Amino acid sequence: MKKRFFFDLDGTVCEYKFTSIDSFYEDGFFKNLIPFENIVNTIKQLLKDGNNEVYIVSKYLDSKYAINDKNTWLNNYLPEINENHRIFIPYSAKKTDFIPGGIRYDKNRIDILIDDYNDNLFEWIKAGGFAVKMINGVNSLDSWKNKLYLHANIPAVVNLSILESIY
Repeated sequence: MKKRFFFDLDGTVCEYKFTSIDSFYEDGFFKNLIPFENIVNTIKQLLKDGNNEVYIVSKYLDSKYAINDKNTWLNNYLPEINENHRIFIPYSAKKTDFIPGGIRYDKNRIDILIDDYNDNLFEWIKAGGFAVKMINGVNSLDSWKNKLYLHANIPAVVNLSILESIY
């Protein structure tokens, strides 16, 4: 079975600390976010396997810097993810509407979203995919009944085994 992993960026692959809405519009805000090293290493291992596809799926506000900053961040920390696997979505849109080939969970392919925001996870499940909650020190498992989750402080090998166990 082919697995496609879709990782949210802000708050999932890198730290995301809200200070003010104005900060989202500053040059450098997104490219200077601190990576969750264990998650970055998990992604690198998924890519090394060769049987997985890994995407970044990230929303953005109408800041003129956001997409460029996010690409710069990815070029620095995850250059293995090429631009065809970087999906940037307007903030008001649903992630599920931008997935190449649509979302599937069947005997041939499973599409897995790893995200820190419950609304995105619930939309993904409703669209037919599999969702994994990312716990990042800011959010919690409250209202996340699935109970399958990754944590920024769990070693990459543990996070990887969780993701590889999905079928």
